[in-house]
Amino acid sequence: MIKEINLKYSQLLFFSIFASLLTYGYGLNNFTVSIDSEYHQYLPTSYFELGRWGSTVVRYYIFNGIVPYFTLFISLVVMSFTAVGLTRLFRFDGLAAYLFCGLFLTFPQMAYQFIFYMQADAVSFGFLLSLVTIMLFEKLRVSKNIAVKAGLFILSALIIMFIIAVYQALVFLPAVIYLAYVFRNTYLDDYNFKKEFQKLMLFGGLMVLGGIFYAISVKILCPQMSNSGYLSSYAAPNKNNRFVDFYNLWVDNMRGDMYYGDRLFFVAALAALALLVIVFLKERKLFAVRALLMLLLLIVPFIISLFITNGGHPPRLYVGSGIVFGFIITQFISVLNPSKIRYTQVATAICWIIGLTNIYFITLLYLSHNRIHNHELEMAKRIDNRIRTVVPDFESARDYVYFYGAMPDLEIDRFRLPKSEVFGGAFFQWDGGANTRIIPFFKYNDVANYKMVDNRDSWLKIRDSITDMPVWPRQGSVKRVGETVIVKLNSVKGAPLWVEQQ
Repeated sequence: MIKEINLKYSQLLFFSIFASLLTYGYGLNNFTVSIDSEYHQYLPTSYFELGRWGSTVVRYYIFNGIVPYFTLFISLVVMSFTAVGLTRLFRFDGLAAYLFCGLFLTFPQMAYQFIFYMQADAVSFGFLLSLVTIMLFEKLRVSKNIAVKAGLFILSALIIMFIIAVYQALVFLPAVIYLAYVFRNTYLDDYNFKKEFQKLMLFGGLMVLGGIFYAISVKILCPQMSNSGYLSSYAAPNKNNRFVDFYNLWVDNMRGDMYYGDRLFFVAALAALALLVIVFLKERKLFAVRALLMLLLLIVPFIISLFITNGGHPPRLYVGSGIVFGFIITQFISVLNPSKIRYTQVATAICWIIGLTNIYFITLLYLSHNRIHNHELEMAKRIDNRIRTVVPDFESARDYVYFYGAMPDLEIDRFRLPKSEVFGGAFFQWDGGANTRIIPFFKYNDVANYKMVDNRDSWLKIRDSITDMPVWPRQGSVKRVGETVIVKLNSVKGAPLWVEQQ
């Protein structure tokens, strides 16, 4: 019996890894520098400022930086283990297990997380640890030893603390998994609403304790987080009604119209509606409970946007949406009659079409990103060549280089997919043109090792010399003033240097 179980899960794991490699094959074999990856060689101070000390542990102390191919590969392996573990937790067996793994692993939302190589593998470990948390919680629930219960409860809370420390949006992941698990429990013969509600309250207490532990850890490990303007910017003042804004955003997500690649999420939304109709017709006494759980499953993955008022809702925030996508469609298929061969064939064919469509979207995203990167790389080489032509005695160890403004949209619009967020991002455009990104981009790609302006006196010398300069690539868009070479990319100024704020 044990051998049969091990073989079953081994085959499912092999399938999951194969599906992951197929989905991200282009990304694996085409290492393109993504936003934030240019910082890989620096100390992880920026992560501490964001309170993500968990990502620092994975990135700098376990894997010691980004490794081409391997970073994404290990992410896919960890996610495959997570997918198999979720099928076991949800009690999906046979065809349903394979359908869930395929749908979950190919949903494009995770591509928006994996593209950030600085934390791609760390977030994958967050998924796996979220699953472990639920499994430990179930063990403590059935244990009769008070000391064991207390120990497992504290351990689970500490794991939740680490999950949040990897990436704050992951705090919703254990909740999504547990809600799906509770929904599946309503199909058990011995289902008891009162007991399940008590368990849900206890789990809520566990999440609160994990959040408290995280807040304490930040006070100890990340005291500079209070000065971070990045996180506070998400809660910038906004006159709009946040509930109306969230409802509109949620509807866009249900329709699959929020970002490039999520088009098929509407299939899960339709499956959820159809599932509730079946429940209402066949098991009406459980309709209220299942309807509430289904509604929560459809809301919780996106609830973080309710607290964001600056209008920035990147798809990487919705970490639980892939689980909900795979779970709802698989659950809908499971409640019908899978014993009929014709039905099984139709269901499998539909899921294959969904999976292949998702793979198509993800491949196009990576292809678009690669084209933008190649264009920027060629531009960087042209700029470096112009600098060394205009300033024959230029020495990177002695002279500063300052970039003013951002590359115009027309330069990359032909490569960018609609609503593709970071996949359409460019180093020469991010933050309106930031020297803290552009100069490391040159260094990372071995084009040049420029010195960034690092003192106020040098900035003051060039400040009034930029206005009358023409914009790149016209003659005069590159010139030397004192010890600084100025490259004017746009007539609009980009992100300020830190020396400007002294």
